[in-house]
Amino acid sequence: MIKWHFFYITILIGLSIHAQEEHFTHLEHKKLAQNQPAELTIPKQGTRSGAKCELDYVFYGFHPYWKNGKEVNYNWDLISHFSYFDYAVNPSNGMPSSTHGFETAASVTTALAQGKKVTLTVTCFGNSDNTTLLSSSSAKQTLINQLITLITNRGAHGVCIDFEGIPASQRTNFTNFMIDLSTQMRAQIPNAEISTVLYSVDWSSVIDVAALNSHLDYFIIMAYDYYWSGSATAGPNSPLYSFEELSYTRTVSRSITDYLQAGVSKDKLICALPFYGRKWQVTNTTIPSPSTGASGSAPIFFDDFKDNVNGYYSIANRNIFYPSEQTYYNYYIGGQLNQLFIDDAYSMAKKLKHIRNTGIAGSGAWALGYCDGYNDLWDEVENYLTNCYQDPCRDTIYDFGGPLRKTHNNEDYIVKVTPDSSNEKDVEIVFESMNLEAGFDYLYIYEGSDTLAPQVLGSPFTGTTLPDTIIIDTNFFTYRLKTDGGVKSDGFSFTYQCFDQPVIPVDTISDTTIVDTGDDMDTTNTSYVLENPKDWFSIYPNPTTSDIIINSLFEGDFTINNLAGKKVIEGIVFKGKNEINLSQLTNGTYYIILNRNNAVSMSKLIKLSP
Repeated sequence: MIKWHFFYITILIGLSIHAQEEHFTHLEHKKLAQNQPAELTIPKQGTRSGAKCELDYVFYGFHPYWKNGKEVNYNWDLISHFSYFDYAVNPSNGMPSSTHGFETAASVTTALAQGKKVTLTVTCFGNSDNTTLLSSSSAKQTLINQLITLITNRGAHGVCIDFEGIPASQRTNFTNFMIDLSTQMRAQIPNAEISTVLYSVDWSSVIDVAALNSHLDYFIIMAYDYYWSGSATAGPNSPLYSFEELSYTRTVSRSITDYLQAGVSKDKLICALPFYGRKWQVTNTTIPSPSTGASGSAPIFFDDFKDNVNGYYSIANRNIFYPSEQTYYNYYIGGQLNQLFIDDAYSMAKKLKHIRNTGIAGSGAWALGYCDGYNDLWDEVENYLTNCYQDPCRDTIYDFGGPLRKTHNNEDYIVKVTPDSSNEKDVEIVFESMNLEAGFDYLYIYEGSDTLAPQVLGSPFTGTTLPDTIIIDTNFFTYRLKTDGGVKSDGFSFTYQCFDQPVIPVDTISDTTIVDTGDDMDTTNTSYVLENPKDWFSIYPNPTTSDIIINSLFEGDFTINNLAGKKVIEGIVFKGKNEINLSQLTNGTYYIILNRNNAVSMSKLIKLSP
């Protein structure tokens, strides 16, 4: 574990987690050299056995050089890209101050043997160093030449540029450098991949993503350190939704929306998540809680969190802050209250599901070695980013502001929901809330797998009127939310559930000829051969807001059952028209079942609000 010393913290304020961790690796490597090599690491849970599922999305894993040896515990079947960290740039000339063994590292050799896309992460940290490098044509060209040689000689696939602290004055220089790098490397290395990281929040818009979109393969959001060592308030390292509703609304979901709006193509945007959390000294257990400011926050890596040597991270200390879908822990050390915000399987699953719903290219991790044999987070990668993914048969869906936060501006996303692809299902949608800016923000719901399918009754929805229950006669549906750049509203939430379409029993009298002599159905002196019991009766109106008429060929018993199979109304229908009072029924979907001589016929009934 990297040792964090108080007297260094003030020096590192303002540096990213990448830069902070690299600063301390020299101490770590001295310790490793004096003890056993990292390659002797013993798995704690072991890697998952075999490839159960295949990735449907990109998973871009960063491997820090100080974690060499930990690759023995990696779940290689769930990694699409392996990026070796790092080529540290000498900004004065573009040469490497160190490549940290990229040319010979066993981890790189293993990744290549595993058939992964292997890239080299190139780092330059700080305003001064970036200004020096990006202002020098010769240094930039030297860097490009060095990278082409390294990637060619290693048989790797490309580079990922991680320049952090780029001043606004260097925006154009950085753009031109990336275009030159892409053009020259692709000319020398066919199918080379060139990518760059994106800040969780690009406060000064120093990365011109619109200009670079056609030149790069991927843009990788560093979706962590939203709250960090310089924050006065303890908060989530990687909040999916807003932690503080008004004062600070930067989140993973908003970062994705903002970068898409800025011009990154969906198929090029990756949202990398942290395999570490942050611990704070705080004044109380309230959410949010002020930090004492004694030493800022310190990172806690996932393997140390799982080792839980001191017992701080017990179930008794675990909490979930649902507005941001974030797990956290309260515990005392020597009388001082601490708060740890870290992703476990629960909060990681929420973020991966969101990434899947946005339709972007995929996710990734900083950093691969921080799980060290624990599979909790890897299991969620498999659950949400592979071809084994299956939507649950019951779930609650929110706008991208989450359950208790407001929508984002300028959103336009489409989500397909497939609760059960193996059986014939119906889907019921029940709204819990609806608050979209009337006439400007719209929610569309389609009865099919894309936006070409017909919309449900009432779609698109806007304003504050709660839509009636929706029944979809298929096992999937699609929804789309479009918001403008004006008022942010509370958004929407609905719960869907799927249920089996009824199976009609074999008609035991289907070959019997029936002569109807009544006049209620306009069938006087007409003979019928019943090919299917569905022909026995009809219902109208359906859907209904009040009562119904059952128009039946025969006299028989009937019941009305809810979706759980519970009988809610029963009685007798006579041949002809029968009025049935439904005042006791709540809104929803029901089935009317008519029984005659042990043969039955079923029909769906939808009850709506008056």
